[in-house]
Amino acid sequence: MTANVLFEVNEGSTAWLTVQFYDRAGAPEIPASVTYRIWDVASSIEIVPSTSLTPGSSVEITLTSDDNRILDDTLYREARKVIVTAGFAGSETLNQDYVYHVRNIAHEALPPPN
Repeated sequence: MTANVLFEVNEGSTAWLTVQFYDRAGAPEIPASVTYRIWDVASSIEIVPSTSLTPGSSVEITLTSDDNRILDDTLYREARKVIVTAGFAGSETLNQDYVYHVRNIAHEALPPPN
């Protein structure tokens, strides 16, 4: 299954991703642990290794200007995948991926891809 593209950010800009956690009944739940990592989709280059966050029913991940640098200057935009892993009591684990695009502002003259 492919994740939906959440948003587009200009290269070198900071952005934020908020992730919320719920139990089976739909009530907010605080996991015991939360980690995330970021990959460049086309090249499979790891941008950010597994990084721990303070658990909460909602966490905000800062996507830094370095995370949003362009790796291939020939592309109009690059896709990044953020993989969030939350660990819950009873050894239950939730893995979710989120995809966003980094726009190469140096290539404004190029037409956007289809």
